[in-house]
Amino acid sequence: DRPNTTFGKFVTLPGMESVGEAIEGEDQIPVTTLDLALADDCGPVGLLKIDVEGAEALVLCGAVQTLRRDVPVVVIEKSRKLSKRYGLIDDAATDFLIGLGYRIVAAFSPNVVMATA
Repeated sequence: DRPNTTFGKFVTLPGMESVGEAIEGEDQIPVTTLDLALADDCGPVGLLKIDVEGAEALVLCGAVQTLRRDVPVVVIEKSRKLSKRYGLIDDAATDFLIGLGYRIVAAFSPNVVMATA
């Protein structure tokens, strides 16, 4: 267990009922950041694929060290309607990456591929 691991309450969203069934009876699930998960025994990260139903920007916030250290290509799913449930603007994830020097290199709905120049 990592000392900074926190716990989040699992919420079943429409269309994800099978996930809820897989962890039936659990009140909480462990949550950590990518930076913590990848810090110790992982080699360089070349690609990040993030599809978390609208919370992509939140995942990226927990991956800043990895993004700066390894500068991976990032593929994110843009979930315009879903990002609002987290209080995020539609382009929060792409704006975050642009702030780190990334640019959009390809887009195929609903995914966006971003890399550094």
